Amino acid sequence: MVDFAQRNVNVLFVGCVLTLCLGCDKQPITNQATSNQTAMAEQGSDRLQSKSLSEPTKQVDSPSSVQIPITIEVIGFQNSEGNCRVAIFLGADRFNDPDFAIVKEIVAIAKGQATWDSTLDIPLKRIKEGESFSLAVSAYHDQNDNQKLDKNALGIPLERYGFSNNPKRGFGPPKYRETSIDLPMPSDTSPTDMKPLSIQIQIK
Repeated sequence: MVDFAQRNVNVLFVGCVLTLCLGCDKQPITNQATSNQTAMAEQGSDRLQSKSLSEPTKQVDSPSSVQIPITIEVIGFQNSEGNCRVAIFLGADRFNDPDFAIVKEIVAIAKGQATWDSTLDIPLKRIKEGESFSLAVSAYHDQNDNQKLDKNALGIPLERYGFSNNPKRGFGPPKYRETSIDLPMPSDTSPTDMKPLSIQIQIK
């Protein structure tokens, strides 16, 4: 009986040893798998962070000009010979000097009038800071198509002409303030959102 009991003890001892050994073998495998998953997650996070840092942030270009839809209608022509010449001035500096106009256009005459439809593209750097800015328009009938307003020896125009706001005639050309049209300053968030501008000029 002693031998039989001793054998049982030995069997139990061997069983316990095997169980412990098997448990020890499995634990490192589990720990290794967890370590591999953690390493992969860290590598993925590093790649995302690296990609985020390497890609430059896209910047939206700010508009550099303001667009104003404009219609200029010139009336009072006695005939349809030649053309109508229109000039637009931005500010009082060198007003009525065609060389300093921001726009110069040749418009055909039809049925006693000349109409110009377009969109002004004014650089924002040309607009002075303030609550508003202004522009003025001049027009004349270049009847002989010589690209200038003909005058007599006394400097009096021989061809019909006019200005925005249709100021009263006096000695010499009108002042800028008499012909200028005030416009609201363009919005910082939407400088191109400007209302259409309609101007009628009566040449005399």
